[in-house]
Amino acid sequence: MIDYVARQATKVIRLDCDSPVNGTSRTSYKTYFDPATSPHSLRNFIWHIVKEARVQVSTLLSSLIYLERLRSKLPVLSEGLPCTIHRIFLATLIVTAKYLNDSCPKNIHWAKYSGLFNVTEINLMEIQLLYLLDYDLRFSEEEACALFAPYMSIVARQASTRASAVDKVAKAGKARALSQEQNPPQPLTPSDDVPLAPCPVSRPISLVRGLARRLS
Repeated sequence: MIDYVARQATKVIRLDCDSPVNGTSRTSYKTYFDPATSPHSLRNFIWHIVKEARVQVSTLLSSLIYLERLRSKLPVLSEGLPCTIHRIFLATLIVTAKYLNDSCPKNIHWAKYSGLFNVTEINLMEIQLLYLLDYDLRFSEEEACALFAPYMSIVARQASTRASAVDKVAKAGKARALSQEQNPPQPLTPSDDVPLAPCPVSRPISLVRGLARRLS
């Protein structure tokens, strides 16, 4: 689920990692949030927050609704820094948690969970998101089902694949057991004309046995 949410979040806004900002290259930002190598990649960021805040599945899944609403409201040519997606996701998750739950962490706690943003930044993120969403967080069952359907289909395919793999393993095990019943292995018997050599006892074992006899 975290991978799916991360992919959907990256669709909200296009990232510009190369253009300079106030004369400063964005290369450092790109490296810091690189999805392949950085511990601050969006996927790791989401996983860390979900773990620390103990985010419920329903809350994480419902954040997709507001991510999609925000994507539809932003101008097509909108661009942001690599950390912009982190800000968008965190603000969306906070708003979702507050809307769906009677009790949820305060922004000071979200700042601690994120490890990247302070309380002032998080307060601003939340206000900006609510403004862009026209302060309307209501959603219908139809809207939720439409946005959840792609993820549910992925889960269904994965479950089907796992069930198929388990079925193949079970059939292979049954076939092997049946084959062994029909053709039981013959016991190995030593040849009469070849005497069996005694198994050598390693020196450490001999020493231990000798000490045991002395102590007995």
